[in-house]
Amino acid sequence: MKVDSVPLPATGRGREAEFDAAAIGALYEHHLPAIYSYLLAQCRSGEDAEDLSQQVFIQALAALPRYHAHGIPIRSWLFRIARNLLIDSRRRRRPVTPWELLPESEYPAAGDDVEAAVLRRDAVRRLRPLLAGLEPEKRDLLALRFAGGLTVPEMAAVLNRTEPAIRSELRRILHALREGYAHD
Repeated sequence: MKVDSVPLPATGRGREAEFDAAAIGALYEHHLPAIYSYLLAQCRSGEDAEDLSQQVFIQALAALPRYHAHGIPIRSWLFRIARNLLIDSRRRRRPVTPWELLPESEYPAAGDDVEAAVLRRDAVRRLRPLLAGLEPEKRDLLALRFAGGLTVPEMAAVLNRTEPAIRSELRRILHALREGYAHD
């Protein structure tokens, strides 16, 4: 059986399921980049994001025999685990560096075009204070959508909210950022 284009690592049913190491590896390889990007956008360092990413897959592996009872896509399930670990991490260790302080080396490459790189750096410089002024929940929505690459239905599953509510909140956040950016 395939979920999110990656075969589930169970060869049996229920708690007695035997796990296929290759399938578990494929699940990890397929979802790690997006999980790591989401966590990196929310953590104070790459090392914190790596640690949390590792914990996501350790928890997922332990809970995988019970996965079918959740009724959500495995990608959303993994992001829900990641988000819960992130929330727990924030409770234990405050303050957490927000995603707007992400090092420029982690931004997608602007190519070899020097002018494009300068414009991108200027845009990021102007956006940082706007992002810093957002509530943590709003920054989390942006991180799930843009750093994690989740779709609105996936975000709804992660956050246990309706798709229209997610779409509406994203529209409001992006509109406020556009307004702030235009007035800068």
